[in-house]
Amino acid sequence: MGIRVKAMYEGGVLKPLEEVNLKEGEKIEIEIFPDEERIEEAFKELEEIIPSIGDIVDISEISMNKYMDRDYALKKIGI
Repeated sequence: MGIRVKAMYEGGVLKPLEEVNLKEGEKIEIEIFPDEERIEEAFKELEEIIPSIGDIVDISEISMNKYMDRDYALKKIGI
C-alpha cells in the first residue's frame, strides 16, 4: 500500500515534509506532481487568457472544466 507525501526539492534531494516510515536504504517508487496550488494558478491564468485569444483562434470548443482528466490537464498547461 502506498502513501502520498508532500516533499520539497533542495540541493538535488527530495525532502519529505512529513515523517515517512522507511528503512535506511529502502528503495521506493516516486511519482512527481506539481503542488495543487500551482495547478489552480495555471487554470486561473488560462481563464484570463482564453477570452483574449478569441480573435486569433476559434475558442468555442475550449472548455475550462476543472474536473477534466488530471493527466490531460497537466500536459495541456505544460506541467
